Amino acid sequence: MSNLPQPIFESYESFIDQDFSLYEPTMACVRAYLESFETSVEAHKGYLLARNFLRVYCGNSLTFTSYRTHVERLLLWALIIKRKPLHELRRRDAEEYLRFCQNPPADWIGPVVRGRFVTSDHSESTWGEPTMPNAKWRPFSMKKSKALKDSDGRPDDMVEAQYKASQGTLNQVYSISTRFFEYLVEDSAVAGNPFRLIKKRVPAPVRPKMKVHTGL
Repeated sequence: MSNLPQPIFESYESFIDQDFSLYEPTMACVRAYLESFETSVEAHKGYLLARNFLRVYCGNSLTFTSYRTHVERLLLWALIIKRKPLHELRRRDAEEYLRFCQNPPADWIGPVVRGRFVTSDHSESTWGEPTMPNAKWRPFSMKKSKALKDSDGRPDDMVEAQYKASQGTLNQVYSISTRFFEYLVEDSAVAGNPFRLIKKRVPAPVRPKMKVHTGL
């Protein structure tokens, strides 16, 4: 299994049009990705729990997109970094996740927001359908000024910058993660809400000594 994160959830339009009576992802590439994880992390179960939660917030595309971003990051972090199913996450894990979102590793960050999935140039991809995950997609992305992008003429994905989450972004991470686990508690999927136990002690971003670029 690759340690690089891949998108799990589709666009808003594709999400609301799917058949929710099916207890599996509609895209073969997502099914294969989830199956690549160890059975102990319960990736498929985590996906279904996250999908059910996102369905509650699919009445508005902007709300859905925001919730999808944060819930997907949390699920990917649990699967790849912690190697735990959602129901095993505790308060220390929640605190660690907030710190992770404040300063994620470089291979989780992209220079710009990318499309989640792309269409293969061939009639069928490895998964037997033309849709495949975008290799350039990352869970986090930079917000860069046009001047930075144009300063040296390099492509966007070669521009190096330091990522730091804003306090507003961290507050949103905490808020949506808390709501997600509240939903899981009410659904009897987990015993408790590890984010609620933090009592909103969201870490403030460290003031950098060098110029940084706020990220999403």
